[in-house]
Amino acid sequence: MGNYDNIATPIDGQPASVGLFGVPVRDAIRDLDVRLSLREAAELLPANVGVFGNGINNLAGGAAAWTNLPSFPAVVAMTNPSADFDLVCNVYFGCWMQTSAGDVRMGIVLSGGVTVSPPAPGVNNVTGWGLMPMTTQTTADQHMGFMQVVIPAGAAAVTFTAQGARSNGAAAAQVNYPTINVVPDRFQ
Repeated sequence: MGNYDNIATPIDGQPASVGLFGVPVRDAIRDLDVRLSLREAAELLPANVGVFGNGINNLAGGAAAWTNLPSFPAVVAMTNPSADFDLVCNVYFGCWMQTSAGDVRMGIVLSGGVTVSPPAPGVNNVTGWGLMPMTTQTTADQHMGFMQVVIPAGAAAVTFTAQGARSNGAAAAQVNYPTINVVPDRFQ
């Protein structure tokens, strides 16, 4: 990086808004070539946050009704520290699931600075049903999902909450050992 200490110094009686070589100060500052190393840039991002619900969650409620996990929930929050740039976060989530009939699904709802409810493909959620964990198995199997969330500049903290839904309201369905990991990726 160059030495820009004198860039705003008026010369030859020019107004203070004009710096070295007659370049307006606001243009010179805008055009500065500021580069950070990957380490420096990573230090600006907030830390990863994660949560693990260590136990069995028997779902209640009617068919296709999304519900918070009752016994061992998974809830975590992320704040965008920037008032100027949106924060893009990668969200990884998973669980073990099983059902006696139909299917059971796990999804993430967002509240606070970004609101998405119920879990469904779209902006700030999974891009398609293929990324939403689902099973029809009667014995527990493990599933993972992924989504990308953009937290606007200056927004309130965003809370990520794991939910489950079953297609058969009479089925014994479980969403067990839920995890959510929110990993800040970049500012935009």
